[in-house]
Amino acid sequence: MHGAMLHLQNIKFRYHKNWIVNGVSTKLETGNFVGIIGPNGSGKTTLLKCIYGILNLDHGKVKLNERKVLGPSESLIPGDRRMRLVSQDSKVSEFMSVWDNLEARYELKSKQYIKERNRYLLEFTGLKKQKNLKPHELSGGQKQRLALACALVEMPEILLLDEPFSQIDVAGTFDLLGKLNQLRKDQNLTILMTSHDPDFILSFSDICWVMNKGKIIQKGTPQEIHFHPKNEIVAGLTGVFSCIDDTILRPSQIKISTKKGLKVMIDGCYLMRDHHLIQASNNDGQFYVKSKKSLTIGDMIYLEKK
Repeated sequence: MHGAMLHLQNIKFRYHKNWIVNGVSTKLETGNFVGIIGPNGSGKTTLLKCIYGILNLDHGKVKLNERKVLGPSESLIPGDRRMRLVSQDSKVSEFMSVWDNLEARYELKSKQYIKERNRYLLEFTGLKKQKNLKPHELSGGQKQRLALACALVEMPEILLLDEPFSQIDVAGTFDLLGKLNQLRKDQNLTILMTSHDPDFILSFSDICWVMNKGKIIQKGTPQEIHFHPKNEIVAGLTGVFSCIDDTILRPSQIKISTKKGLKVMIDGCYLMRDHHLIQASNNDGQFYVKSKKSLTIGDMIYLEKK
């Protein structure tokens, strides 16, 4: 399968007088998994819609392999055929079974091909047992799995995922994203995904875009975004942090000392699966550090950079 080069050329989109996407320019090589994070209202969802071609841009161009992506005013059917968009409320036909929802999306394919492809997609999305059910008989998470299966009927060059698994549990989401990541590598598929859960973005994307007020304010690997955020807005998107000597530090970059360092009082102790997160403070602010054992609220400790 051929890959896709995506080129965003100073794209802008406004709703009434507000700029929702405000001058985004970037190039994206084929086969990347891009995680898009940002505060609520930063323009993440609108950016995906602009890329897909279901909004008329106020300025700029989206190009896929040097061919312009047309907006709804220029295209009979909105949405570029080379891409698929899966959102948290993607619509499927309520009157058809899971199997028939998939079958209806093929173009000029043999019955044998459809049968084999459907079986693969149901296995991929964990819907084998639900193949004869109609959408109203599915849970919210199963509907989201069906929307993903529908998007993969005809393999797109770019898959746009907008909070696609918001009703699926953590283990199920990790399983699906692991399968999508392997599919990306096998098929040279390009994936762009928004999520409010930083764990999914940090675990699966190889490039991260941070959006704020309609702009991409930082790009980098997940490691760069998490451990070297350019400011506190970026830092807060992937977890708690402390500022010591004007440096943003994650809990894993600080250690607890018994006698020297920054003196703080313990305000909270939270179990985080395999460790405790200690929240502490002094007159200079709030601090977070990892601890193997539970500590007592009200005790004084000292913190040092590792």
